[in-house]
Amino acid sequence: MSPDNRSILEAALRGLEARRERIDQHITTVRRMMRGGTGRGPGRPAGAKAEAEASARPARKKRRFSAAVRKRLAEAMRQRWAVKRTAAQAAASKSKKKTAVKSSRVFGRKTLNAAAPQKGPAEKKQPLPA
Repeated sequence: MSPDNRSILEAALRGLEARRERIDQHITTVRRMMRGGTGRGPGRPAGAKAEAEASARPARKKRRFSAAVRKRLAEAMRQRWAVKRTAAQAAASKSKKKTAVKSSRVFGRKTLNAAAPQKGPAEKKQPLPA
């Protein structure tokens, strides 16, 4: 093999290896996208952070309220809702009065027009001369 031939083959091999590197990077990106990762670069796969935090902390006992505490909380909540309900009813009664006045204005227009003093023949607008 001549030295020229060998250098050409070595250059071709380097180019092919560089191309293989790029293809491997693309394959890795596609696999990461298929798993649900962002595919933006190296990093933890999706869900790894939650798993790491869960395994790092020991499982805590669930806190439970005693029956007396639950009863107090329920009573306090009932009182809060009672106050809110009375306030809402008061606001609703005020708004009903306002809407009743408005609706009588709108629907009573014919009645008001009929009760208004009518213009006599002299007060009516005269047609414009043609």
